[in-house]
Amino acid sequence: MKSEGVTSASSNTESQHGFLAGQGLLAGCISFILLTILAFSVTLVPIRADNDVWWHVKSGKYIAENGLPEHDVFSYTAAEYPWHNHEWLTQVAMWHIWSIGDSSRLGGWRAVILAKAITLWLTYILILILAQRISKDWWIALIVAALALAVGRRSFYPRPPVVSDFLLAGMILLLTGVNEKWWSPRWLIALPFVVGLWTNLHGAWMAGVVILAAYVGQDVFLYFRDRFAPKFEFFEDTPGRLKARWWIALFGACLLATLFNPFGIELYKLPARVMSEPALTRGIGELRSPDFYFAWISEFTLLGLIFLLAVVRGYRPRLAEIGILLFFAHQGIQHVRHLVLFGLAMTPILARVLAGLRLELHEWLVEKRQYSGLLFLGMGVLIVAVTLRNPPEGQSYPERNLDYLRTEEGYKRGAYPSDVVDFIELVGFDGRMFNENYYAGYLIWRLAPEEHLVFSDSRFDIFGGDILRDENIISGGVEFTPDNESWRSRLDYWDVNWIITKGHTGLATEASAPDSGWALVAHWPELSSGTMRSGWQIWVRDNSKNADLIERARRMFSRQYGRSITDG
Repeated sequence: MKSEGVTSASSNTESQHGFLAGQGLLAGCISFILLTILAFSVTLVPIRADNDVWWHVKSGKYIAENGLPEHDVFSYTAAEYPWHNHEWLTQVAMWHIWSIGDSSRLGGWRAVILAKAITLWLTYILILILAQRISKDWWIALIVAALALAVGRRSFYPRPPVVSDFLLAGMILLLTGVNEKWWSPRWLIALPFVVGLWTNLHGAWMAGVVILAAYVGQDVFLYFRDRFAPKFEFFEDTPGRLKARWWIALFGACLLATLFNPFGIELYKLPARVMSEPALTRGIGELRSPDFYFAWISEFTLLGLIFLLAVVRGYRPRLAEIGILLFFAHQGIQHVRHLVLFGLAMTPILARVLAGLRLELHEWLVEKRQYSGLLFLGMGVLIVAVTLRNPPEGQSYPERNLDYLRTEEGYKRGAYPSDVVDFIELVGFDGRMFNENYYAGYLIWRLAPEEHLVFSDSRFDIFGGDILRDENIISGGVEFTPDNESWRSRLDYWDVNWIITKGHTGLATEASAPDSGWALVAHWPELSSGTMRSGWQIWVRDNSKNADLIERARRMFSRQYGRSITDG
């Protein structure tokens, strides 16, 4: 009996040490639960700062009912522009999700948000699995997955890119698994089918091609290294290297699959159309470099990783993983929308380096090796806690999660021109309207194409910077340009009859002049720190043709809000 008790105690001690070292089912369950809490806390939030989700779902509705349009159907300024919609299939899926949610107690927009949350949760579960397979440690896997999620959460909107995030994580897992001989290369046969589907889901299929090219380049490099410079062993050999004919056939099939979409090779031109326009790269927030908060997280992560690469002994990088990390680190530092891709791309290297650091600590601690496991567990919990306590916007995640549950609409009504559109539908405005692009998605959802087409919106892959230039002239109230144009001439050119604008725009200032030729018919002022500042405004051309419209709009505004339009 004594012997059995000693054996049992020894077994319990080994089991405990295994748990502390991130081994076993219990460690896996804890990591899974913590990551799940983090993922859903960050993603189950109301829509309140997203302009694009509206036109994505409206596009899905239009396509489901009418088929793919050849030209833009939501704006009159781009009506002659061909619309090469690289996200059409995801948009149709989003519309059906919205419809299912709308017909149930869940709600249309809450269903879309829930679908986004589940997709991102699955994405980071794939990252957790990948990091655990590489490191053989659930605590390291938790650190990697939580850090990847923290780096990328700035871009967790209910949009088609979340599908690309999931597919990108799956591709990295698949290619790494084949490289490590976790599974057969025959699984790679699925890649051309995935890429072909991907080109109809979202434009980030190009990122998948970049990752595949990195693995092709790695094996080609190792082939020539073995042939001409076998003593050069800086880069780690991979156990699952494939022959050149495999890679040639696979890469060629994937490139061919990118053409299996309704627009063919036109999809290759879309990124260049946007990135070649300085007005777009400077003016679109998601194409700018990250703000200080997210720049600090991403650059700290990258610098920390470089430091670990330098100090961890016995680690030799894999060429493909180094190339992928550098490419997506550059993209993430240049453009905030690519931070999520950087977070996913760093997974393999970060998991390997942390596994090497764990071995270093084991050698250093000698008899107290379990403490290194506690250190990694503590780091994982700390990353989860810090991420949850530091949302990128003021409201905490628990408050936003409660808002998601309590808000039937699924979005913050006050963040969008909801009252403005209600008033537009009540009055029945005639002719073309002018609007700025940063709230046009909501206008498309409510008005286009059935009632009113928008002036401009955020689908810059359709019209590049052409329409944005006119929008800036009009919204800025510009009186003279080098081309001898002004806000008045641009409004006349587009035959605009009424205007929506918000804030202290140059347009609002110019339109309020006595001889501007425009009449204010509705104004929703906003209060900030007790001081009145300009909010939403609607202006109508002040001419005899619009006399009845101006009188009717002002009368309805006074009746609706209990004050004359001159009251503010």
